[in-house]
Amino acid sequence: MTLADSNPLDGRREPPAPGRVDVTLITHVAAATGIGVGTIALIGWAADRPRLTTIGVGITDPVKILTAAGLLAAGIGLLALARERRLGAIARTLGRICGAFVLLLGGFSLAIRAMEHFGVDVAIAPSMRMSLNTALALTVLGASFMSPRSGTRQSGPGSRSWWCSQGAALAAVTIGYVAIIGHAYSADLLFGFSQDVNMAFPSAVSVFALGLAAFCRERDVALAAEVTSRMAGGNVLRWVVLAASVAIPAIGWLRLQAQDRDLVDYRLGAALFAATSVLLLAAGLWISARRLNRAEQSQVDAQAALRSLASTLEHRVLERTSELQTSEQRFRLLAETTPAVVFMADASFHFEFLNSTAEAFFGSREAALGLRWMDSVHPDDREVAARRLREAMAGADAFEFEVRLRRVDGEHRWMNVHGVPRRDSTGRLLGFIGAGLDTTDSHRDREALREALSNREEALVRERSLRRELDHRVRNNLAGLVGLVTFYESSMRGAPEAAAVASTIRAKILAMKEVHDIIAKAGGGSIDLLDLCTRLIRAMLPDQRRSHLEIRSTDEVRVGPQQAAALAIIVQELVTNSLKHGAMRHDEGRIALSWSRPPADHRAFILDWAESFPPGAPSADDRGRDGGLGLTLIEGFARTDLRGDCSFQAGPGRWRCSITARLSEPSTSMPPSPVTT
Repeated sequence: MTLADSNPLDGRREPPAPGRVDVTLITHVAAATGIGVGTIALIGWAADRPRLTTIGVGITDPVKILTAAGLLAAGIGLLALARERRLGAIARTLGRICGAFVLLLGGFSLAIRAMEHFGVDVAIAPSMRMSLNTALALTVLGASFMSPRSGTRQSGPGSRSWWCSQGAALAAVTIGYVAIIGHAYSADLLFGFSQDVNMAFPSAVSVFALGLAAFCRERDVALAAEVTSRMAGGNVLRWVVLAASVAIPAIGWLRLQAQDRDLVDYRLGAALFAATSVLLLAAGLWISARRLNRAEQSQVDAQAALRSLASTLEHRVLERTSELQTSEQRFRLLAETTPAVVFMADASFHFEFLNSTAEAFFGSREAALGLRWMDSVHPDDREVAARRLREAMAGADAFEFEVRLRRVDGEHRWMNVHGVPRRDSTGRLLGFIGAGLDTTDSHRDREALREALSNREEALVRERSLRRELDHRVRNNLAGLVGLVTFYESSMRGAPEAAAVASTIRAKILAMKEVHDIIAKAGGGSIDLLDLCTRLIRAMLPDQRRSHLEIRSTDEVRVGPQQAAALAIIVQELVTNSLKHGAMRHDEGRIALSWSRPPADHRAFILDWAESFPPGAPSADDRGRDGGLGLTLIEGFARTDLRGDCSFQAGPGRWRCSITARLSEPSTSMPPSPVTT
């Protein structure tokens, strides 16, 4: 699309440039006229029907046989040449054959007339004798058919032949038109040329129509290009010629009719004819001038619109140029300030632009731009880089790979290179633009992390081995202690007090063994407080007393190994004191063990130990529970390992221990390890 086709200011489509007048109808009418007149006349001569030879128009001037044959051939040739663009060489050959035949008939008749003019008597039938003007018309009409091939350029080698062809066609049109006017005005000289044979009216009409169609046959070249144009000049020319060729003869015919009827005399008729002709010519000139003025005004308006459009386009070009400059400045600012290596390369991956980071990396801009890409790549990475670049250039796709590039100081640095293709408006690959990010530190950190993880794994293996060995030895030692205490307890059956002490010691050792089992199985992870308390109580309380203790666990609490050991000692001391001084001494005594977590602090929990005594039991003060070693141990572990506090409440028929603790952070140092029994 060009600027003449559309207006970018409002997006509206401009009308196309004027074309040519369609002459298809003229061609078909002219061919039908020639073929019809020739055919009817030939039939009239063959059937001896004089009325058919005059086509019903006149009796004295029949269409001669040679004339009818020439008109028939001219009509056929005109139709053939009109189909030349579609049918090609066949139609052109047929048209030229018909044209040659018409030319031959006309030339033959002219030769006879010439011989008779010089006194040579030629014996020829009257029905074959052709008038001089008819012979001239057929000769020039046949010559017009000898035109070059249709479609020959106006400025090409065939343009001169087209001028000659259309000039011959205009000569035939002129002869036919003059004969028509002669018949209309009864002027014998115009249609007979002072000869004994005249051009019949049907012949004059046929010659006029065939000559006009032959003139307009190639409407894009020579004289016809001006007549068939739809521009102002072509329109004016057609209207003026049409008005002059029809209106002026009509006015003259009316004048003659008025003179013949004695309505006007000769002088008045001539004056009226002159006046009306001048008025008609003036009207035609006025219409022509009006059309030309409108065309010139349209041209002036178009030029003004073009100037305005040019100014607007120039303003837009300046704005677009400013926007492009701003965009380029932003790109350069972004490229120069980024810590990555920004590059722009052509389709063969030769560098066209590098930022300051690339200059610092490679040493200088000249060295970087003149550097071959593979020269700076580590030898071990060149195959991968070359393959990825070949794939990107072959498929014009984005690429990403990681290679080691040699810096100006000789050190190879890891670079993550990423690029995308650049294309023009047609989709053709112009090159690539991308960036390279230095990932050497990340590689080193990954190596350090990989080494640390490897060392940690080795440490974990050693720790698991040591833990299994320690667990094995602790279990053996605890089993030995239980055996010794059991042996001592059985040997002291005669001493009840010693046997009771041995039983208490054995219960504590069994509780220690349970705590050790729980911690060992947890493998350094968190321990469920419910499981810890359940196993401790099962190990320390006799079977007949276990039902006197109720565990009320409202919230799940999990503690670390260190706090689990401290809680185990606290529960052991509470159970021991209860067996010795508290509720477990009486059959009616009851203990309620519970814990809960306050809503405000999810890292804390409250452990509550509540004992109830039977009626008449001595108070806690009387049993010596205040200030004992066990209570001191409970307070110490609550404030150190549990990071909380402890309080005791004593009264008639009840005793209570309340411990507030804060959970330690969950341990993630060791995964659970298998325990060897």
